[in-house]
Amino acid sequence: MKFFKTIKQSSVLLSLAMLFFVACFFGNTEHETVDLDVDSFTHLVVETTTGTIRVIASDQWSIEAEHHFTGNESQTVRMEISGDTATVRTVCGADSGMCWTDYDFYVPATISLDLESGAGDILVEAMESDLVAETDSGQIQVISFIGDMDLIQGSGSIDLTEVTGDVTLSCDSGSITGWNLDTPNFIADVEVGKTILQMDTAPELVSVQSDSGGVDLTVPVDVYDLELATNTGGMNVVNLEDTNGATRVIEIGTDSGGISVTGIESAE
Repeated sequence: MKFFKTIKQSSVLLSLAMLFFVACFFGNTEHETVDLDVDSFTHLVVETTTGTIRVIASDQWSIEAEHHFTGNESQTVRMEISGDTATVRTVCGADSGMCWTDYDFYVPATISLDLESGAGDILVEAMESDLVAETDSGQIQVISFIGDMDLIQGSGSIDLTEVTGDVTLSCDSGSITGWNLDTPNFIADVEVGKTILQMDTAPELVSVQSDSGGVDLTVPVDVYDLELATNTGGMNVVNLEDTNGATRVIEIGTDSGGISVTGIESAE
């Protein structure tokens, strides 16, 4: 299974590199702005095969789309509203050739998000909602976010900064970093990659399972049930005691990679 996933990720990366090469030497670019009536929906779905998706909380609501195409006709943004959900897709023209779109969405902070890119980065900033984000190849970056999130990544990095809410994520290949986290429940399934997490508040549950890659976790000093296991790699616990049966649980397992868990005194 891992062999076929590796082939898929390599194929995606190669396709993305070819697109960028074509765009640089043979491509065209056009800009499109779409005004948003955010009173008509509360949930935003974005689906794109290739391209960057950026969502930023704003009082001015619009879609800024940068279309890239190799033919003679640009693509357009299509938005369909059903119930409380707006779905945005790119529609290529008959003579667009190879085409893809980079999106910037400026929306109210409370719009819930479901974002999917086959190959491309996803950035979410200053939102106060729930988030589902998936990319086969690219970085997922979430900054100043309040709400629960579910992140799925094939190849790349996941970077979280100042996040409040429950986090569930899976990563086939790539690094995971989290800074200034206030996440009662943090659950991560990693195949290959380093995980570094720094939590500002004591979590109820941290669960990180990694096939290959070390895990470094920093948490406020509290009472934790530590369940740590590695087949190949050292384990280091600093300034924390293992209290069997404690309500706060830290469970970390790696097939290959070291584990470090450090307790820090609260600044309060």
